[in-house]
Amino acid sequence: MNRIQSPVQFTRLLAGMSLLVTTLLTCFLTSSTQMAQAGSCRTVAKDWDGYVDVRSAPKVRFNNLTTMLPNGTELEVIGRQGDWLEIYAPEPGWVAQSETRRICSRDGRTRRSNRNYNYRDYDGYRD
Repeated sequence: MNRIQSPVQFTRLLAGMSLLVTTLLTCFLTSSTQMAQAGSCRTVAKDWDGYVDVRSAPKVRFNNLTTMLPNGTELEVIGRQGDWLEIYAPEPGWVAQSETRRICSRDGRTRRSNRNYNYRDYDGYRD
């Protein structure tokens, strides 16, 4: 059985344990913050012409346009392929990621969406 031989060994052991505890707490708090931020974000339709094209496949073809959603429509994203987002609601299909905006709230509450805003409302926005 190992016994602590001196106060120096005890100090080293204590320092090592406090470093381990600090690392574990940092990992836990970081992952909790990321989960909270992820839960307070939403994806909305936003394109220069006022409508976002929903397509049946993740590519632009003249015959795969299924519907058009007005700007401000909240999208339920279920997947991603390259620059395309697969959505489930309000209409299943694919939208170009460049025609969407991700809006996050700092305090965990979702913000109200204003469906009557102009394209310049997002001039400074970055993903």
